Amino acid sequence: MKKIWKILSIVLILIWMGFIYFLSDMPAQESNNKSKAMIQKVVEKEVEAQKKENTEEENKKQIQRVVNKLNAPLRKVVHAVVYIVLALLIGVACKIYNSKKWMYISFPIVISFLYACTDELHQRFVSERSGKVSDILIDTCGAVIGMLILQVVIVIKNKIKKDK
Repeated sequence: MKKIWKILSIVLILIWMGFIYFLSDMPAQESNNKSKAMIQKVVEKEVEAQKKENTEEENKKQIQRVVNKLNAPLRKVVHAVVYIVLALLIGVACKIYNSKKWMYISFPIVISFLYACTDELHQRFVSERSGKVSDILIDTCGAVIGMLILQVVIVIKNKIKKDK
């Protein structure tokens, strides 16, 4: 059974890396439009829930202003979240492979950083995209947050185990 978990942990990492590659391979305009469309759906529901007595045209303008204001920061949050997940997957795989503590904390951060670097390099070859050092930093911060989350979970799990 342990062998299945080892294989599955590596497969999940590779699938997640493929997902990151897929997102990065999307032309800038398409990626931007998709994120704006998702934000717009949420904002429209909120405006609808408030039932303001604005005209439909005023509501559309208000929605567009909010979408434009939220798009850039939320895209950066997504950058971090994607790398939180990547680091967690790598960290869990390291735990499954019985790595030493320093290894299952530092290895996921290093691998996530290197993957972020190659991801930004890849984006330089995608239509309308560019590689940004700031995105590498955001991605790496996401990996660090992922490892902090993993540490908290491990501490809680050990405490529960100790209390039993």
